[in-house]
Amino acid sequence: MSSRAIQSLRYTPRFVCSQCLFVPHKPASPSAFLPPHLLYQPARRWKSQLKQAPREAAPASKKSIDQGFPESFEEAKKTLNVRYFEQESDGDLRELQSSDDFARSLDGTELYQQDLENDLESIMDIVDGKNTNERFRAQLEKELLNAIEESKRRSTEATPEGQATKAATETPQINEKTFRKEAQRRLVRKLNSALDRAEKANRRDNAPSKRTLVPLWKTYVAARQTLALSWNAVPRATWDMLWRLFSIEDPVGNPNRLSHVATLSKDMSAAGIDLTPSQQILTIESLFVENWENDAVKNWKRCLPKLGADHSSSFQQFWELGVRMFCQTGDMEQANRATERLLNAKSDPRILMTLIRTYSQMGTEEAYTQAWEAYRRLRGLLGSQMKLEDYDQVISHFLAANQTDNALHAFVDMMTSGTTDLKKHKRLPPTVGNKFFFGKWLKRLIGAGELDGAYNVIKFMLQKRVQPAPIHVNGLIGAWQRAGGERDLENADAVAWQMIESRLRFVRERRGEQTAEQDSAASTPWPRATLETFSLMAENYRLRQQHDSLMRLWQAFNEAEITHDAFMMNQLLESYLQYGRVAEGAELYKSLVSGGRVKPNPHTFMTLWKMLDVNRIHISQDQYYCEMENARNTFNEMMKFVDVFDEPIDGQLARKILHTFRRLHDSHGFLVALTSLRNTFGFLPPELLVLELVVGTTNLAWDTLRARQRLRIEKKRMDLDIMQRREALGKFSGSVNELEELSAEERGEELYEYLVRVYTPVRSEEDKEFIDDTQLLEEAAQQMGVYNEATSGE
Repeated sequence: MSSRAIQSLRYTPRFVCSQCLFVPHKPASPSAFLPPHLLYQPARRWKSQLKQAPREAAPASKKSIDQGFPESFEEAKKTLNVRYFEQESDGDLRELQSSDDFARSLDGTELYQQDLENDLESIMDIVDGKNTNERFRAQLEKELLNAIEESKRRSTEATPEGQATKAATETPQINEKTFRKEAQRRLVRKLNSALDRAEKANRRDNAPSKRTLVPLWKTYVAARQTLALSWNAVPRATWDMLWRLFSIEDPVGNPNRLSHVATLSKDMSAAGIDLTPSQQILTIESLFVENWENDAVKNWKRCLPKLGADHSSSFQQFWELGVRMFCQTGDMEQANRATERLLNAKSDPRILMTLIRTYSQMGTEEAYTQAWEAYRRLRGLLGSQMKLEDYDQVISHFLAANQTDNALHAFVDMMTSGTTDLKKHKRLPPTVGNKFFFGKWLKRLIGAGELDGAYNVIKFMLQKRVQPAPIHVNGLIGAWQRAGGERDLENADAVAWQMIESRLRFVRERRGEQTAEQDSAASTPWPRATLETFSLMAENYRLRQQHDSLMRLWQAFNEAEITHDAFMMNQLLESYLQYGRVAEGAELYKSLVSGGRVKPNPHTFMTLWKMLDVNRIHISQDQYYCEMENARNTFNEMMKFVDVFDEPIDGQLARKILHTFRRLHDSHGFLVALTSLRNTFGFLPPELLVLELVVGTTNLAWDTLRARQRLRIEKKRMDLDIMQRREALGKFSGSVNELEELSAEERGEELYEYLVRVYTPVRSEEDKEFIDDTQLLEEAAQQMGVYNEATSGE
C-alpha cells in the first residue's frame, strides 16, 4: 500500500506536482491558441527560486514574438486545437481525452483513485491468504471502497455537470448575515443545520420520521421571532422544503401535521409567498381543524372562483373539502350543492359516504331517510365497482346510529349483490331470517372490531325472534373481554349471565320444576350458555382477581349440569392460589379428580406444583420434611396421569419440578424425578437449566462482575467434567471443539449424566455405614410412584 493511501482513507490529499505548477490551472478551451510567452506563468511563491536559477536565454520581447506570427492569426486559431498529455510513472506519455480529464489529472484524484484500487486488490490478497477474521476483512474492504467512491465523487464534482448536480442536491440555506445580533445568527445557524439533517434523513429514508421532524419544528419555532424581522432572508426553496416535510400525511411520524401547516401558511403569507392551489386547500383544512371554522369557510368561499372552477387542477380536492366542512358544521344545503357539483363532474361517488355518516348522526327519521337515499344513490352510481369495504363503511355508519334495519338491508345487498330488496318484504324471508345468515354478519363485525354494532345486531335478532348461535355470542363476549374497557367488561358480564340464566331455565324445565309460563323472562330467546361461556367468564374473573364472582360462577356451573372440564378446574385452582387459599384448592382438586368427574391436564399439575409452600413462601428448617413429603406425593399424583402429557413434557413444568426438589435439598427425590422425566417423558435438561440447578437459582444474573465470574467458573467446570468422562469412556475424539460438535441429543445426555453426578451424595466410609443411599433412592421412588421404572432404568 502506498504511503499516501495509508495516511488517509477518507480525504483526498491536496497535492500538486512541480510540473503542474507551471501550467495554468484554468484549462483553455480546445479552440484557443496562445502565444508561447503566455503559456509559461510560474506561481508567485516560486518567483524567488526562479530568480536564483540561471537563465539560459532571455525570453523574446512581446513585440518580437508577435512579429513572428502571421497576420492571419485569427484564422489560424480556428484550425488549431489543444492536446493534453499525462506522463506515467515509467516515463511514457498518455494523451488525455478532454479538458475535464486534464482538470482531474491536475487535482491528483485520478492517480489517488488508481492507487486506492491497487491497494484494495493487494490488501484483499493478503487478507484472503492469511485467513483473517471475516468481519474485519469485510469492514476493511468497505472502508477502501468508500474511499474510492469518495474519490470518484470529488472527481465528478470537478466537472461543470458535477457542480450542477451538487448544487441541485444541496439544502437551501437562510442567510444568517442578514441579522445583526449574534444570538439571532445562532438561531438561524441551528435552523440551517436542522434543515440539512432533515433533508439528508428524508433522502436516506424516503420519508421523514418523528425523530427528525420534532427537533426541526422546535428549532423553527425558536427561530420564528428572529425570521419575522426579515422574512426576505428566507428563500422560497426553504419554504417549499418546510412545507414538503411538515405536510406529509403520517399519523405516526407527523401527528401534528395540520397544526404545523397552519403556522407555516401564516408565516408564508407574512413573507409574501404565494401559496399553490394545493397549499391553499390544505391551509383551509388546517384552519378548520384548528377550530377556526368560520375563517376556514370564508376562505373557502373566497377561493371558490379560482380553485373551484371546472378547469382548475384542484377542482375535486377543493369541492370534497367543502363537502366535509359543511357536513361538519351542519349546513347540509351547502353540502348537497357541493356534492352535486362533484357528481356532475363525474367525480368519485364515494363522497356520498360523508353525507351518509352525517345524516345518520342527526338522529331524526327524516335524516335516516336521507341517509338511506344517499346509500341507494351511491350503490347505483358505483354499480359493480362497489367493494366490500364500501359496504362495510356504510353498515358501520348505520349501526353507529342504531339504524339496524338499514344496516341489515345494506348487508343483504352486499351478500346478494342487490338481488334481494328487504324493503319489499314485511317479514324477513327464510333465507335471511336465520341464525346462520346473521352469524356471517356477526363474524364480520366482530372481526372488524365493530363490537357495539354486533351487539345491536344481536338485540335486533332477538326482536325478530331469531335466536343467535351461542358460538357467535361467545365470540362477542371474548372480544369484549380482550378490549378490556369498563363498558366492554360490563357488556360481557351482562350478556354472559343472560346466557347462563337461559341455561339454568332450560335445566329447570327439563327437570319439570318450571314451565315456560311460570317465568316471564323465558320469552326472551337468549341462547343457552355452553362450556365455552363458563370458561371465558372463569378465566376473566381469575385475571381480574374476582374470587367471589368466580365462586358464584362455579355454583352456576354445577347447577347448569354441564360436564366438568379441566379448564374450569384450573381457573378455580389459580384463583385459590392467588388468594393464598391453597388448602381449599387442594380439596377442590381431590373432590373433582378422585371421583372421576374431571381428568386433569398438564396445566393442572403446573398449578399444583406452584401451590406447594416451598414455591410460594419461605419455610423453616423443621418444615422441610413435611414439604418433602408433599412434593413427592405431588409427583406421584402426576405419574398417575402420564397419558395426558405430550412427549416430551413441557420444559417449564420440568423446570418447576427439579427446582422444587433442589430447594428442599432432597437429592434422592431430585435424582428420581430427573430419571423419571428422562425415561417416561423423554426430557433432557438444556444447558441453561443445568447451570441454574448447579448454581442454585432460578434467575441467572449477568449484571454484576461476581455473577458473571461465577457462571464462567461453573461453565468451565461442567465442560471439563464432561470432557474427562468422555475421555475415561474412550469417547474423546481429540478435537478442541468436541463439545460444540456434539448433536443436541448427545449434548442432552451428557448434561443429564453431569447432573446425576453433581446431585449424587458423596459419603465418607464412616457415613456409608449409617446411610444407605440405595435404600433411600428406593424409598423415594416408591413414594413418588415410579419404583418399577427406577429399578429397571438404573
